[in-house]
Amino acid sequence: MIISILVNLVLKQTQPVMKQYIYVIFILIVVTFVSCKQTEIDSDDTTIHALCDSTLIEFESEKDAKLLVINTKDDWEVTATESWLSFTATTGKGKTAILIGAAPNHNQPRSASILVKTLTKQVIISVNQAGADELNFEVSGVNFKMKLATAGKYMMGATGSNDNSPLREVKVDSFYVCETEVTNALWQAVAGVLPYDTVKYIQGTEVSKSALEPVTYVSWEDVTKSFLTKLKQKTNLNFRLPTEAEWEYAAGGAQFGTGKKYAGSNNIDEVAWYADISGAKKHSVKQLMPNELGLYDMSGNVSEWCSDWYKQYYGEWYGSSPSNYITVYNPMGPEMGTMRVVRGGAFYSTVSFGMSECDVIQRRSELPYCYEVVWPGTSDQRIVYRCESIGFRFVLPVKK
Repeated sequence: MIISILVNLVLKQTQPVMKQYIYVIFILIVVTFVSCKQTEIDSDDTTIHALCDSTLIEFESEKDAKLLVINTKDDWEVTATESWLSFTATTGKGKTAILIGAAPNHNQPRSASILVKTLTKQVIISVNQAGADELNFEVSGVNFKMKLATAGKYMMGATGSNDNSPLREVKVDSFYVCETEVTNALWQAVAGVLPYDTVKYIQGTEVSKSALEPVTYVSWEDVTKSFLTKLKQKTNLNFRLPTEAEWEYAAGGAQFGTGKKYAGSNNIDEVAWYADISGAKKHSVKQLMPNELGLYDMSGNVSEWCSDWYKQYYGEWYGSSPSNYITVYNPMGPEMGTMRVVRGGAFYSTVSFGMSECDVIQRRSELPYCYEVVWPGTSDQRIVYRCESIGFRFVLPVKK
C-alpha cells in the first residue's frame, strides 16, 4: 500500500515515457526510503521546510536507487554535484516522493552531494557509492584485473628478535591490488619492449618470454620510473607499487584473511612455485590456488618489489617490545635507505626448519637498481643482476 502511494506520487512528477521505467525499477530493486522531517514551527508560521532525518545516502556499486520523501509546503528544487546521479523530478511543490538513481559504477568508489532547497531553507545530503569488488582494465589489447582490499587492520610481523619483529597492529586504507604479478605481455603492452632485450648481462642468453609468465629482470627504478609512469599516462589513474604493509595485508587475504602461513594455504605446494616443484624456473600466472582475496602467486613464482626503503625493525619504529606494540596507520617505511623491500618467495626459494621466503610474513631486500659490480678493478670485473627472479604487482588507492 505504501509503495503504491509513493509510486503514484513519483508518476505525477514524471513524463509519460518514464512511467513504465519507474514501475520496472520498483519491481527489480528493493527501494530504501530516505525521509525528510517537518521542522518545529511556531503557531503563526505555516511553512514546513525540507529538512531530512538522514543526511547520507549509500549506493551499491552497480545500478541502484533510493526514494527520497520531501516534506514541505513550499516550492522545492533538487540538484546534484555529479552527473552519475539522476532524479525523476528536480522541482515541485509540496510533499513529494522522488526517486534518486545512481548509474553503474565499474570504477573506484565515488562521492557526491545532493542539495534540497526551498526559498528559505536547504539541506545537503552526502552521497557515497561503493566501489566494485574488482576492476577490469585493458591496455593495448592486454587485460588485467584488480581486487578490492577493503580498509582493515591486522597484526604485522612476528614475535622474537628477528627481522620480522616486533608484532604490531597495522591499519591500512582501502586499495585495489593486481590479481597477478605483471606478466611479460602487460609489460610489453605498456613499455613497448621487454627488459630481456635491453639488459646487457642477459643479451644472447636463453630467457623465456612467454606472454603469461611474470616479467623479471626489472629493477625498482624500471618499475617506478618507466612502467608505472607510462601506465598512468595510458589510464589516467594513479597506479603505484604497494607499501610493504599493503603487500602483507593483501597476501594474508585482506578482509577475507584466515591467518594462513602462505598466501592462501598452509600447504605450500597448493599456492607457490618454489624450489621443490618449480623445476628451477618461473611459471605462467594463475596456475595454482589463489589466496582468500583472489590473488595468485604471492608466496612463490617470483618475488615482488614494494615501495618501501628497507630497514630492520627490532622495535625501533613501532614500540620497545612485541608485547608493547602500538597501532600504526598506513606505514610507509623509512624516509631513506640504500635497499628496497622485496616480499614473497620465488621459484628458487627453499623451506628450511619450517621457514621460507614464501611465508606471508617474511621479508628481504635488494638494491633498487638491481645489479652490482663484482670483483671491481680486476680482469674478472662484471655486472651481476640480482633481480632475475624479482617481479612486481601494483595497487590503486581508493579515492577518499
